[in-house]
Amino acid sequence: MSARILSGQYFNLLSRGVVSSSALDPLYLPPGGPGLPGLADGKQSKLLKFGTFAGGENVVVDGNLFQNSSFEQATGGIPTFWTPTGTVAQVSSASQSGTYSCQLTGSGSSIAQITQLVESGDKVQVDCWAEITAGGVGATVSFYLQNIYTKNWWNGSAWQAGQVAFATVTAGTWTPALSQVPVESFAACGGDVTALQLTAALSGGTSPVALVDDCYIYPAVDTCFIGGHSIDPGVNPVLKTAANAGAGAPTFSTTQLTLGNLQPSFYGILGAPVYSRWWQLSLPVANVAEAGIAELVLGLSKVLLQTQDYDWDIGPLHDMVDLAARSGEPYTYPYSVFERRLVTLLFTFAKGGLPAFAQVRDELDRRSKGKGMPLLLIPDDTDPAIAVLCRQTTKWKAKRTLNALWKGVSLAFEEVPFPGSGQ
Repeated sequence: MSARILSGQYFNLLSRGVVSSSALDPLYLPPGGPGLPGLADGKQSKLLKFGTFAGGENVVVDGNLFQNSSFEQATGGIPTFWTPTGTVAQVSSASQSGTYSCQLTGSGSSIAQITQLVESGDKVQVDCWAEITAGGVGATVSFYLQNIYTKNWWNGSAWQAGQVAFATVTAGTWTPALSQVPVESFAACGGDVTALQLTAALSGGTSPVALVDDCYIYPAVDTCFIGGHSIDPGVNPVLKTAANAGAGAPTFSTTQLTLGNLQPSFYGILGAPVYSRWWQLSLPVANVAEAGIAELVLGLSKVLLQTQDYDWDIGPLHDMVDLAARSGEPYTYPYSVFERRLVTLLFTFAKGGLPAFAQVRDELDRRSKGKGMPLLLIPDDTDPAIAVLCRQTTKWKAKRTLNALWKGVSLAFEEVPFPGSGQ
């Protein structure tokens, strides 16, 4: 039994990936509805409804954080979104996928791209491919990954201060350069978001030439959450992944999770983080009517270091709205079909509990900027009924006693509103 949280500007993969779906009901598209961005806006108050209900309705997420990863786009012969050094060109002579790749000619030539959409403390996978086409013995493509904020370099197993490659390619055939990377922590990065720069550089050999293709970076996921929905109780959504096919279309052949279905929200947690570029949530059987989803979260949860020997309270918040002005006592009606919930966590950290206290401070308060940003709170990951998309409601403080205990930490979170009864 553990408490889990997902917090920060980009805790939801849908807020930084490319989201598509099966047919949607046009009444729920802009300007009358939220459209696909509404699935990751931190709100549960507006449904996005599918345009059919025969089964197979789905939402697809491409989690890649780089642009023009397969080098299919170019301006003046130079791949767009990539910073070139030396002699760099888009070519169609060979590719790992799609039509084009990037050619590096001469020692010292390189390409680089920075992604800004990385959460500190995240886990990401870097996928790259390269081959040497000329240059003989010693010709090498080296792949580098640097945290722009901390200035550290990933060496394939840890972050270090000096520049080092995490992978190299010397073969004359297409060869992968892969690495699973734990991004440095909130404290190390000095905040919620950091930036990673990937560089592919050619060196050595005699007049070397190399091709680089399919350079991707995508976060790991272990949690799926649906908040505010009109999915029939007998329909259990299925979460699938597809192998990274580069410029090709995904084939969703691996089932990662079959979710339970509860109101007003429900979630599922994978046995371990899964690194996949492609994700699909689908409804496997027919709904009685058009199914709607207000908020869909795919993300990586953080387990609180503090063992769950603390109290937590939960209670309802009933939203009421006056629908008409009348003389005398006004009539009020519930706005939402489901009451919202207020969850309060009450911590006392034992002596030597500074890491656990710092985690609560950074992950629950600082990442969410107090009440400024929503977060997903799972107070007990063995209870499928309680996962709360919420905002912190009050300022908090902690008392440090003379015997080095942190006491009186009380954090309250208020669930964001659900769709109205008319939806």
